[in-house]
Amino acid sequence: MDLFEIAAECSKHNRSFSIATIVGTSGRTPRKDGRMVVLSDGSSFGTVGGGNAEREVIDLCLQAMKEGRGRLVHVKVRECGMVDVFIDVPVRGRKAVIFGTGHIAKSVAQTLFGIGFEITFIDDNAEARGFACPENMALSKSADLDSLGIDTKTAVIFSNPEDRDTYIDAVLSTECPYIGVLSSKSRATIDNPRIHQPIGMDIGAETPEEIAISIAAQILGVLNGKL
Repeated sequence: MDLFEIAAECSKHNRSFSIATIVGTSGRTPRKDGRMVVLSDGSSFGTVGGGNAEREVIDLCLQAMKEGRGRLVHVKVRECGMVDVFIDVPVRGRKAVIFGTGHIAKSVAQTLFGIGFEITFIDDNAEARGFACPENMALSKSADLDSLGIDTKTAVIFSNPEDRDTYIDAVLSTECPYIGVLSSKSRATIDNPRIHQPIGMDIGAETPEEIAISIAAQILGVLNGKL
């Protein structure tokens, strides 16, 4: 099983777990990215670099699970490096509404689903593009914001400018704590402190999977009151 499947199985069986994700590094470190699922008995899957630093992260994950809240931690690696790790303790009731069904949107959905988010895609042209909605996720052709139940545990992500222009004002009128717009820095046109554009934390991400990790880390930081 991959880490997403392990996390999904834990959620399914109401087993406590946490997810540790490298979101930044400085100096010399064994790796620049990594993710690990830690269970309540201290067992772990995946890696954030190994060695004493990883053992420290496991202990911090157990502490986070005991307290029931995530956190950003900074762990020293050997003598000349530092790793920034975001620890998430999944909370029931968290949702993500994702406008668009492109490669990055799908990677973000998979990442968030793996840590307990309920996922809804909004795309009126998904079927024409051949998009197959993953099991246990929802797909809607239009956005009825009232029926989506956007609240203080919801993240809304726009992956195309058309939906952003159509729905951004309506989303801003809700209590949604995280609104993200997928774009490059040169195309960031919205000046509003509630809107994250470009989206995600700066971890040097390049692939859709890496970008998804950076976005998920930012979402968790906002929802957990750490960013």
